[in-house]
Amino acid sequence: MPYHKQIRFGAVAVEKGFITPGQLGKAVMIQMKLDLEKGIHKLLGELLVELGFMTDRQVEEVLQAQKG
Repeated sequence: MPYHKQIRFGAVAVEKGFITPGQLGKAVMIQMKLDLEKGIHKLLGELLVELGFMTDRQVEEVLQAQKG
């Protein structure tokens, strides 16, 4: 996939109004903490759903937008 089409998941989710920049920041911090402290890497979309910030349907919509 060309570089210009590899839009970051979080940026698309914010652009679509699914989450706020603050929610994105919180999720990214949790993602990094899990990865560094526990060796657990969760996909950002999965984590945003677990936190109740997004629905599965919204995650799918963002993934489709990334494909483009």
